[in-house]
This record gives sequence, C-alpha cells and structure tokens, in this order.
Amino acid sequence: MLIQPRYYKKIIFYILSFISIAYCNERYTSNWGFYSIENNSLNINNDEIIPIINQHIDNMNIIFGSIPKIPFKIIIQSDNIKYSNTFNWSLGITQGNKIIIKDPSISHIKKDRFYEVLKHELNHIYLNRISKKNNMPKWFKEGFCMYYANESSLRNKLILGDKINNKDWFDLRTINQKFLGNSKKQFNFAYAYSQAAVQNMVDLYGEESIQDIISYVKKDYSFDEAFNLSTLITIDSYSEHIYTNIYSRYRWFNLIKFPNFLLVLAPLLLTIIFIMKKIRNQKIIKKWELEEELEESNSDED
Repeated sequence: MLIQPRYYKKIIFYILSFISIAYCNERYTSNWGFYSIENNSLNINNDEIIPIINQHIDNMNIIFGSIPKIPFKIIIQSDNIKYSNTFNWSLGITQGNKIIIKDPSISHIKKDRFYEVLKHELNHIYLNRISKKNNMPKWFKEGFCMYYANESSLRNKLILGDKINNKDWFDLRTINQKFLGNSKKQFNFAYAYSQAAVQNMVDLYGEESIQDIISYVKKDYSFDEAFNLSTLITIDSYSEHIYTNIYSRYRWFNLIKFPNFLLVLAPLLLTIIFIMKKIRNQKIIKKWELEEELEESNSDED
C-alpha cells in the first residue's frame, strides 16, 4: 500500500522523536508513552516532578480517555534562550511533543506555580494528539489547559476588567489574532479571556460539556460541530452571551487601577486611620482619668 505524501512529514517526525528520546540517558514510562527530562533547574530535581507528571497523565486519562503513546520530552530551561516571541512573555511552551518550561530561577515563581505550568503544558500534549485536523481554536486550548491545571489568577481578572467596556476585544472569533500578534498586552488579554471563556462554559453547561467536546473531536468532528453538539448553541451565540456574563462579573475590577487606585484611596485610608487613632487615644485618656479618680477616692478613704 502506498503512503500518501502528506503523511511523510508526520511519519518522519514521529521516527525522529522516538529516536531522540530512545537514546537519552534516562527515560520514564507513562500512559502517554516514554518521556525524557532535560533538567537544567537549580532547585527542582526529577524525583520531585516525575510523580506529578505521571499522576496528572493518569488523571487526564480518567477524565478524557487515553491517547496514542508517543515519546515526548520535557526541558526545564534555566537561561533566557529565545524559542519564540511568546516564550519571552510566558512561563512555558509546547512544541509538538516537546515541553519547554522556564526554571523558577528565571521566571521568579514559586514551586507550586511551576507545577501548575507543567500540568498546563502536559494538557497541550493531550490536545495536540487528539486534534488531528488542528481545528481547535487557541482560546479553547489555552482555557482548557488552564482549567485542568487548576490555575487561578487575580491578574487575569484585572486584565479583563481593564477592557470590559470595549466589547470588540471579547469576540471569540478574532481572539486568535491577539495570540499571534507582537503585543504583550494583547497576548496577556487573550490568555485571560481564554480562561474566563472555558470557566464560563463549565459554569453554564457543566464540566460534561468540555468532556463532550473532547469526545466529539476524537471522532473527527470539527470544533464548531463539537461545540454546538455539546452546548446546543453556536460559537457566535456563545461569544455574545459570554460578554454579558463577563461584564457583570468583572466590571468591578475596572475600578481597581494601580497605582491610580491607591492614590485615590490613600486620603480616605489616612482619614480612617486618623479617626481610629483619635478614638483609641480618647479611650486611653478616659481610662487614665478613671484610674486617677479611683486613686483619689482611695486616698480620701485613707
């Protein structure tokens, strides 16, 4: 049987991936295939992250089902090598079956946050293997990866609040342009909105809607078809609906603008502190007066 030309690149890629990982000094077994770790970290060792990797893989398989076993690689980068424009703005990236994560020493995050990023990138591995036609929109991928890495960020809520009065920014059909652009501000907004979009789906339709979408995509449905079958509305309708929900939920964050917010709030805080101190001082003075009166009455009795 002849192999169609369009499959040659994919076959060569899988062969090279397998060879590169098979001949590494150490490789580890998982339900997604063998993986190797190129660990350049200054304070995180393999013994710490291997259980986290394997447990997360098992959890994802339980929720969404298994995926083809293909070797993959994890690189913990301890210097600022430029892999892409977005790598400068993010904590990690996934390229095919290779995960690259910045070490906490250069990303300035805590270990718990590092593990969230690791799970986030593992989620990309999962989606990359089921999206055969590469038809999943970026907003769903990123929102999915954040949701199933249990990522939560006040910063993202502030970003949404800052743009809440500009409805054009909240169009799911055009959000992908903000991921691909050269603006860090747009890039950060796209991530924040992606997280809110998937969280809103869970709130409205339950986590089963995400599971159904993955199930339909695995059956070669387009993402639009999978979304419609899972939620019973179109993406355009959802884009309109989600803006209303996000507006009511995040508009209050628009009031918090640092440092202007602190400048406005400072006089009020100073006034409150002054009043509280004044009341406290008055109580102390009154206490002293009572003590003096008691002493005087005792001396009179004597």
